[in-house]
Amino acid sequence: MPTKQMLLCSILLTIHFASQFNVFGLENSARSVAVRGSMFCNGNPSEGLTVRLYDRESLEHDDMMTEGTTDQSGNFELIGHEEEAEAMAEMDPRLIIFHECNVPCIVQMIIKVPSTFVSLDPIPHKTFDIGTIHLDKKLDRNFKCAQLA
Repeated sequence: MPTKQMLLCSILLTIHFASQFNVFGLENSARSVAVRGSMFCNGNPSEGLTVRLYDRESLEHDDMMTEGTTDQSGNFELIGHEEEAEAMAEMDPRLIIFHECNVPCIVQMIIKVPSTFVSLDPIPHKTFDIGTIHLDKKLDRNFKCAQLA
C-alpha cells in the first residue's frame, strides 16, 4: 500500500514541476498585433478620431488592448498585446474606429484583423495596413449611435 501512495505522490509532484517549467506547452503566451491606416472625411484628413484595438473574447466581452487617436494627417498606428491564459488560446483582434463623419452622433466602424497578422510574441512581426478609409463613403446607412466610454 505505501508503494501506491508513493507512486501517486511522485506522479503528482512530476506533473506539478513539469507544468511549472512548461514541459506540456501550456504557458502564459504573449500574442500581439499591429494595425495602421489613414482616415478621411469629405476629402479631408480626420484628426483626433479615437481608434481602439480589442481582442474579442466572446459575444458579450472584448478586451481592449490599446487606444489611440488619429494625427493631423488622419494617420494612426496601434500596437496591442496581451497574455493569453494558455498556448492554445487564439487572439481575435478587431479595430474599432469612432467617428462623426456626416452623421449626427458618434458611430463605430469595426474592422476584423486577419489572424495572419497575429504574432506569437509581445512585439508584432508584421503590421496590418488598412490603407486609406474615406469614412463618408463607408458609412452604413443603418448605423447605430455609439457610446464612447
